[in-house]
Amino acid sequence: MLFTEPCCKVLKHCLEFGDDRAFHRASGETEPLMVRTMSSLYQARAGQERQFFDQAVIFCPFCGKQLQTPEDVARYMRGEEV
Repeated sequence: MLFTEPCCKVLKHCLEFGDDRAFHRASGETEPLMVRTMSSLYQARAGQERQFFDQAVIFCPFCGKQLQTPEDVARYMRGEEV
């Protein structure tokens, strides 16, 4: 099971508002739900760039509902069909 839609108003709000959201989908509408856990600056050829680190959200932190399974997220990240 991968994340399909917000389970509560608070999570929906977190996904819809703000330019620097912590909760987001990996890259589109059918990807796992992720939360940004940290970021760091590193030196690149073009100057300093920011690298983000994300973690899959398995349970909603607001209402506790299971949103996706770790196994399906891992399969998706490996490029396998879920």
